[in-house]
Amino acid sequence: MLAFALQPTAPQTPAPTAPVTPTPTSGDADAVAQEAAFDSGYGAPRCANVGSSCDSLALLNGRGIITNGNEPNHSNTNKNGAVCNDGNSGTYQYDESIEQITVTAGDIISGTPVPSGDFIVEGNSVNIEVGTLKVEDKNIELAALNDSSIGNDTIVNGAGIIINSEDGNKTLTWELAENAWTFNQNIDLSSSLSTYKINGSVKLSSTGSTTGVLSNISSAPQLTSVGTLLDLNVANLTFENNTIRSNGTLSINATGIGGINITAGGPISVQDNQEMLGLATPISSRVANIPGNEALTESADSTVATKGYVDSEVLATPITFSMDVTGLGSGSALQSAVADFINDMYPATVDNTGKVARIHATSYAGATVSGINVTVRDDSEPDSGEVLTLSKVFVDKITAESQSVVRDVAVSNTASGTAVLTPARQLLVFASNGTGWVYDAIASVVYP
Repeated sequence: MLAFALQPTAPQTPAPTAPVTPTPTSGDADAVAQEAAFDSGYGAPRCANVGSSCDSLALLNGRGIITNGNEPNHSNTNKNGAVCNDGNSGTYQYDESIEQITVTAGDIISGTPVPSGDFIVEGNSVNIEVGTLKVEDKNIELAALNDSSIGNDTIVNGAGIIINSEDGNKTLTWELAENAWTFNQNIDLSSSLSTYKINGSVKLSSTGSTTGVLSNISSAPQLTSVGTLLDLNVANLTFENNTIRSNGTLSINATGIGGINITAGGPISVQDNQEMLGLATPISSRVANIPGNEALTESADSTVATKGYVDSEVLATPITFSMDVTGLGSGSALQSAVADFINDMYPATVDNTGKVARIHATSYAGATVSGINVTVRDDSEPDSGEVLTLSKVFVDKITAESQSVVRDVAVSNTASGTAVLTPARQLLVFASNGTGWVYDAIASVVYP
């Protein structure tokens, strides 16, 4: 380690062997560059006179007692009178060493040096040991070349700030490969009100927090894409692999006119048999064709049927069947009997109030039969398959000769033919009032 000092830094430092340089006067403004000589009192090179600069020349060549680089008067340091030995390992002029230092002063005004000029140190390494380092200039320039020219990106690759630590160096460097400033440590904005900006625009901001309370990112304006996420937590919503979870009510709000399109590679299944609520009731063909509904359009066949749709269509679909009412009477007796039959098969309830039953009723009471061929023969004639056989007997009359009269009619053979029955027919219409079935005389029809 080597440090250069212009004057002793603590009382413990022994008195210099050379006279103390007098305070310069205004006439020293023309002072020339000075060459340093080893000062055993300071233990370091020293320029005894004030000048425009002080050059160590070859007094610093070498480092400690390194091979082929034995430094004269090593270690050439002035550290409050304490010993600060050089390291002796490595290869001379391959490993680090300070070969020469030139200190250039600023202007001298009214006999007093004013550090307003440049401070130039020529060498491979400079150690500055101070409790506090303050730089008045707003900018610190790194990677300047010997001639003060500016190098290209290849030359300045790796330039930056390095904090040496036994636990691993902490670096902030500009890397050509990434074309970016590169940190090898975490970045922490100590204030919860701080934000990350790009070109003056806020990209990340914090919710704000107090000590010990987790601070969350509250907004990331203009964020358009992120990489592949293994999982994502958004308030009460969690995205993980192929699953979206919510510990509350999951809402999807698509207020645009485009709706929501789902493309599924298989059936859409609700795993725990939950209801789907709030679906629109489709428009059936029946509803679309009701007079006055010309503005309505029947829903597509693939439209999901809701409970309301099914209930409405079931309620609007009449009960229809045929019934033989022979022997059930007529008028109100018949109507009451048929209403009881309907209620036995389809009980009237509040849910089916208004439902209609249309019954095609037939009755054979008083019906005639036609189409049967009945033949008759006298028992004195041979049997030719006639259905009926008449047997006769002669009886005497008081005033005339005897007469032949029918004694018996017997069925000798089976009658054949197509029987035609002509029953009475009518349409009986009933409607549920929630507790029973009420006859609708207006809708009912008696057929001729």
